[in-house]
Amino acid sequence: MIVLQALPLMACGRLNYDALDTSVIDADLIDAEVPLACGPMELSAGVIAHYPFETQTIDDGVGNHDGRLVGTAQALGNASPCGGWLELGPSLYGVIPDSSEWDLAEGSLDLWVRPDAPPPTGSVGILARDAFGKNEAGHILLGYMSDGRIIVRIQAVDGGGAPDIMCSESALAVGEWVHIGVNFGLPDTQLFIDGIRHQGLGGGSIGPNDYSCNRTVGRGIATNRNPWGIGVALHDSADGSEIPVIDPYTGAVDELRISSTRRDFSILNR
Repeated sequence: MIVLQALPLMACGRLNYDALDTSVIDADLIDAEVPLACGPMELSAGVIAHYPFETQTIDDGVGNHDGRLVGTAQALGNASPCGGWLELGPSLYGVIPDSSEWDLAEGSLDLWVRPDAPPPTGSVGILARDAFGKNEAGHILLGYMSDGRIIVRIQAVDGGGAPDIMCSESALAVGEWVHIGVNFGLPDTQLFIDGIRHQGLGGGSIGPNDYSCNRTVGRGIATNRNPWGIGVALHDSADGSEIPVIDPYTGAVDELRISSTRRDFSILNR
């Protein structure tokens, strides 16, 4: 008998059979895609907010940080092994209001994504807490670039130095679920994809700006006073507002978690 909670999940409902003792499971299950429930997500240690997206809402299952959807509703996914998810596109994005609890010198965020084709140029926003200019430190963007890679940017206040930039080492598979984890604050910004740390080299793009990847001094997101945008970028918005949103992401998101603690994302349900 297999205990589901003990299985090493590599993507939403998919198993990493290479990490299993194959003597305890049937041979015909190897390399099969099995509709199992997602592994348990730890919600006790430092979790400020958790958004399971089980309904067409952005409801916080832990704290008091409910958000809202803006635009024309897309189809709500409800047949995943992980339960429901949120399908985003050019006509739908999410907003989570600012809170003093987001004033984090260190912490982490993570979520599952299932991207559609990457944008033709630049990048789109999967998750952002950002605004135009550098009046505040800690603006953060998790983006999906035209080459299919992920980029994370955490910026300093004007005159405070270059932003932290981390990029994935390879493109995401279109239409496949993948887990993304980000640690921020000292000693460094970290990007994990499906439990593997990525420190991609080369360049990355956000809007009209090009950056060098794999550059970090361990910036946090404290002193940022902006809302979170889900499925959009916010680096053209006014301080304290999500308007205007730009660069919408097309694809699915699930199980967004924001924490005041850094996490070992090499174990996906930590």
